[in-house]
Amino acid sequence: MACGLATFACRQIVAENLPLPELNAYRSLLLVVVPDEGEAEVWAFDKPLSPPVLVQAPTLQFSAYVLTYPCPLAVYGLVHGRVRLSVSGVPLPAAVEVWGTKQGSASSPWSAADPAQLNEILIDAKPLDRCAHLAAPISVQRAPVPAEGNALPTFAMALDAATALVGTWGQTGANYYEVSSDSAKARDDLGFPPETVAALTLEAGPTLTFDRNGGIHQGHIGQEFQRVATATGSVPSDGVAVDRSPDGTDEVFAVFQAGQVVRGSAGNFEVVARLNPADHTRDVDIAWVGAGEAYVVAGNATPLFHLRGNVVTALRLPLEVAERPQSVERLPDGAVLLGTTQGRILRQLDRSAPFEYVDRAPTQSVFGNFVTAFSAFGDGFIAGSERDLLVHNHRHGVCAIGPTKDARPILPIGDRWLVVSRGPGGPDPNVVEWLSIEGPATCGPL
Repeated sequence: MACGLATFACRQIVAENLPLPELNAYRSLLLVVVPDEGEAEVWAFDKPLSPPVLVQAPTLQFSAYVLTYPCPLAVYGLVHGRVRLSVSGVPLPAAVEVWGTKQGSASSPWSAADPAQLNEILIDAKPLDRCAHLAAPISVQRAPVPAEGNALPTFAMALDAATALVGTWGQTGANYYEVSSDSAKARDDLGFPPETVAALTLEAGPTLTFDRNGGIHQGHIGQEFQRVATATGSVPSDGVAVDRSPDGTDEVFAVFQAGQVVRGSAGNFEVVARLNPADHTRDVDIAWVGAGEAYVVAGNATPLFHLRGNVVTALRLPLEVAERPQSVERLPDGAVLLGTTQGRILRQLDRSAPFEYVDRAPTQSVFGNFVTAFSAFGDGFIAGSERDLLVHNHRHGVCAIGPTKDARPILPIGDRWLVVSRGPGGPDPNVVEWLSIEGPATCGPL
């Protein structure tokens, strides 16, 4: 006599070698054992799987079902072995194939089965941790950047598929670092104009730089940059937010801490709006949302500003008292994300839709502090904040992969995501950290 597996009472266990049916292409499968007496059990396997498998059942009479899936177990939040049944978690997706057999005195061969037969069992076959699919494949590496003079990171831009350039501004002025997933080195050979606090490279090839005094320059890294426009502000801007169109037209928008909003392309920029100055370097953000259109976060204003042509409209949002926009990002699918100063995230699915809260009621906070940055990630997005780095996955909800401090910006580099932050709150306040995050498990062609 021995106690059976978790859902079985203490009784005789019968081990059975169970040959599997011939299956089409798959990457993982579930084996469901339903005894005539006792409760069902669910087992998960990744391919390659060598049949037969050893089944343990409390009686000689049982039914078995095989369900195949196109992705590795990690994508579904599962690990090899028994699936613990839970009323919480995430429902499993529909299987590609379902096969069933009867074992015992009235045995039957494997045959196609109706998935509806398993609904009552599989409704509880969920990962206990809805973030388990993210925890295993995500790796976080930290590379400290020795930012002197209490510096803050001001921008990041990709140099190639493995490295990026991080700019900082502090008491010692502007400094720049070339960073990879595990290293950082100072760069003083870029040719950037003095006091450059933002930069981006156009698809056409040249790099644009933006300085504290409204100067916009164009050139190539390592060569001389030429001034192409000046957007004079009432005060210097330690921070400038920039974004460009994703469609190859290289339309660029920028908002300066002093309130100037500029639009243009290589060699041709104009000031299209002047908003209230922001109190802090990072109280500005901008997102290109369509040809000639941008959403702008600027100053201590409660609304989100919509710029179309030279016309600025204040969009009223369902925010709480003293809550205001903090960050804005357009995702590749066209949806727009908005982070607030009270830790909430809103999403606009398309330009005709209203902004609505993501996964939370308006009175609940995802972070409990400022939402500082976004980037598309898997089938969802990464969101950074003052104290945490979280992943939101459309199927799995909000999952933490932090901690970090004041994470921004978040930049995809090759097959990784690089996050600039002020570090995890360690003893040295001048350390800017560069986090390298491997993406979530995905499924390619079978």
